Amino acid sequence: MLTISSTPVQINSTSTDEEVPFAALTLASGNILEIYASLDPAFDGGNGGFSLRATQIDSDGVPVSGSDVELLAMTGFATGFFPDQLFELPDGRIVMFAGMGDSGQIDYVTFDMNAGPTYGDQTSSGSITYAAPSGYTLDWVDVDLQGSSQNPDGSINLLVSLQGQQTETSSGNTEQLYSTHELHMSATGIVTDAIDDTTMIFDEKWDAWLELSNGTYATFGSAYYYDPVSASYVQGLQMKFVDGSQGTSSGLYWSHLIDNGAVPGNPDGQADGVRLIELANGNVLASWYFDSYDDENDGDGIFFTILDPSQESGESIVVPTTAVVTSATPGIEFQYDVIVLSNGTFLF
Repeated sequence: MLTISSTPVQINSTSTDEEVPFAALTLASGNILEIYASLDPAFDGGNGGFSLRATQIDSDGVPVSGSDVELLAMTGFATGFFPDQLFELPDGRIVMFAGMGDSGQIDYVTFDMNAGPTYGDQTSSGSITYAAPSGYTLDWVDVDLQGSSQNPDGSINLLVSLQGQQTETSSGNTEQLYSTHELHMSATGIVTDAIDDTTMIFDEKWDAWLELSNGTYATFGSAYYYDPVSASYVQGLQMKFVDGSQGTSSGLYWSHLIDNGAVPGNPDGQADGVRLIELANGNVLASWYFDSYDDENDGDGIFFTILDPSQESGESIVVPTTAVVTSATPGIEFQYDVIVLSNGTFLF
């Protein structure tokens, strides 16, 4: 049982510099692995830098002796490794991914975290990026890790989005790249496929994703659609459910979270702070807020809707009417979170 104490426990042993936590993971042993940065403001001529360190506490909240080690040496912020997702492989090694935020690749590193003389040693590293096909030159690219999950056999699913531009060499024509892909890392820490047509599950790039309990995905974003009332294309919020079949973007069914282009609390069709939660009955709760950063539109409130992914494509899948959580009071309403309580109600 975790010991609750009124006195904070220092879990790291390096006290000469400032420490910042990055990510944590409960290990198979029951210990909690904490990955953190040890900052040095004087590094790189005063630009600052950090080393990547790891430490463990046991299930009683007591720091594990000898577990505090340096994983990666001091480096500058521009080239540093910022881990945001951690997994324990079946052999006890830890794999760390750094891939949130716009960058040309997703980096990953594995470390031996088994007790012994090689504890904390780096065992492998790699990156996931996009390579232009034959006959094309890559102009620029952003590759982001939108989510990940671990399977019972220890392998890892990686949800990767692609945005960029490539040019056909012979004609000089440019082609915009927008897609989402499902990649896999084996239980031994090897990425087994690449960002290409065979791994594409969605032919757009949206930034809010949720892997559902049945292995499919829910994604929420802003998109243009044809509105028969106005006989024109309008921008609005959409939820799509993606079946995850590789090599196709079929299996989609969706709902416009709009009314003839007018998004509740959101005149320009954008949503901020999107949260997606799978409910016990399989429905999905989507919530968001709008903030235009100007005096006229601030304070429009926090909104939610519930959608039923079991409905057929083209049918209305909105369970209740899209509703506002907060009253539209003057000022900015944002930085919220939402949880589902045991009685099925929501706490915002």
